[in-house]
Amino acid sequence: MILRNFLGLRISQYYGNFARSNATDLTLGILDADRAIMADFEHSGSLDPRSYAYIQCAILYTTVWGERRVRVINLALQVAQLAGNVFQFADLDTLICRLTREGVQSTFSLLFSITSSFFSYCEHEEAETQYNKRRAYREMFRYPIGI
Repeated sequence: MILRNFLGLRISQYYGNFARSNATDLTLGILDADRAIMADFEHSGSLDPRSYAYIQCAILYTTVWGERRVRVINLALQVAQLAGNVFQFADLDTLICRLTREGVQSTFSLLFSITSSFFSYCEHEEAETQYNKRRAYREMFRYPIGI
């Protein structure tokens, strides 16, 4: 899959389940209705508010019969100057998915930091309660996964 964009825009980050073979190509193991890919766009410079920002997504895939096909999706997005216009047309489901992903990633990094601090500073104590704490800290990563 290749994601191309209008001059003045650049892709800063991709999110989803894929492998990157190079800086622009994304390789997907399977593509169905349950897969989602997100991209962060940044603008470098000023965009004309009277113009459109064009985004194109092209994917090369093989059907179950062995035929190679290309699917292309073109988007023309109106450039907005006012923040109210941006929020008026925002996709709330995508926003919640993105915020949830960032929250889970920051939670895991915080848990990793706490766990590594515990094992580096408190591991040497041999009390019976330390065994229970070590076990609890090792199992602490299961809680955010369950959520």
